[in-house]
Amino acid sequence: MLIREIFAAGIPKAFNHPGNYFRIKNVTGLVPESLDCTFFRNGAVVDVDVTKADPGDFAYLPAGFDRVEVVSTIAQEVTVQIARGRVGSDRIMGNVSIVDLSVQRAMQGKAFGFAFAFLSTAGNMPAVQLWNLPGSGVNLIVEDVVATSVGGAPSYVQVTLEAIAQTTLAGSANAKNMAYVASAAARVRTGQAAAVAGVVLANFVLLLSSPYLVPLKSPVVLVPGTGLTVWRQLVASEILVTFGHYEQPI
Repeated sequence: MLIREIFAAGIPKAFNHPGNYFRIKNVTGLVPESLDCTFFRNGAVVDVDVTKADPGDFAYLPAGFDRVEVVSTIAQEVTVQIARGRVGSDRIMGNVSIVDLSVQRAMQGKAFGFAFAFLSTAGNMPAVQLWNLPGSGVNLIVEDVVATSVGGAPSYVQVTLEAIAQTTLAGSANAKNMAYVASAAARVRTGQAAAVAGVVLANFVLLLSSPYLVPLKSPVVLVPGTGLTVWRQLVASEILVTFGHYEQPI
């Protein structure tokens, strides 16, 4: 049974309808937790109540009830359901919204990006690294890495995890929302060496001037004091690397 009534503030209304299921379906007022509901059986109060209730709140009393008293703290229209048996509802109360987390992070200033090119000297391979400062208090969640060769022949590229920062600071990762400042945790650093350092995550061939999106499959998590480094395995060469990440407090 569906019952719709106009309530005055503080004035109880009694519904003398037997059942074992009671549900508040809708209210027109904008004040939350505005309803108090008391159940009776054979003139006695049942030890079940629904207080400070909102739409969607319900009570199931296996032994049943024959009367319900409802009081509203404000003047409003109230709609309730009273039923018998094992009943339910698949209605979703309120508004349903689909949130794009990547957009939300960018709007909140938690998404960052940075690109930098580095040329190594004779006998050394170039490296560009995204570094999470020790004690930063956040994890860097790396979602995408793009590598591009700048001149020279096709060459292998390796992506590694390191616990040592590369030599030279290139800059702080920039927020993808200009209303926010650059990252306080993420730094892009460059370096060079005769051999690749770190734990290898990916290895691929980089063609001349062809951007390559590194297939991470799942994000890479950089805890404080660790870095993700892209190495071009060609001495005296240049590599351009773009990192995209967001940050989560630890």
